[in-house]
Formats: sequence, structure tokens, C-alpha cells
Amino acid sequence: MDAPKSVTGHFDENLATNSTPEWWLAQNYPETNNFDNAALSDTDGDGLRAWQEYVANTQPTNAGSKLKITRAKSIQ
Repeated sequence: MDAPKSVTGHFDENLATNSTPEWWLAQNYPETNNFDNAALSDTDGDGLRAWQEYVANTQPTNAGSKLKITRAKSIQ
């Protein structure tokens, strides 16, 4: 080497079942290291699996955290 060099690394994030990021699962399920099972769980009993809660940007351990879609009124 005849001059200073720099190196840049690009890494893909670790994903569990249904493309759920392991970092997100680790935040919400710190007691587990089985991220595939965590992604498929419905620990708050609201009918959505954790991976669906990730997509909806809701909390998988809080049944009160829900995605709500309301019908928009038409403007005339």
C-alpha cells in the first residue's frame, strides 16, 4: 500500500419469517432468540401475528395498539 485507503461495508439486515427484521423482534421480544417463532406469534391475542404488526407499525405485545382504517367522506 502506498497511500491511505478506506473500506466501506454494506450489510443486509437479518430477517425472520415473512421478512420481519430481527432487530424489531428483539426489541419486542427480548426474552427470545427464536425470531421465526416470535414473528408468527400473537402474544397480545388481537388476531394479528407479530410480522403483521410490524407491517402495520403497531405493538405486537399490546392488544390496544391497532391499525384503524376509517372510511373517508366524499367531498362534493
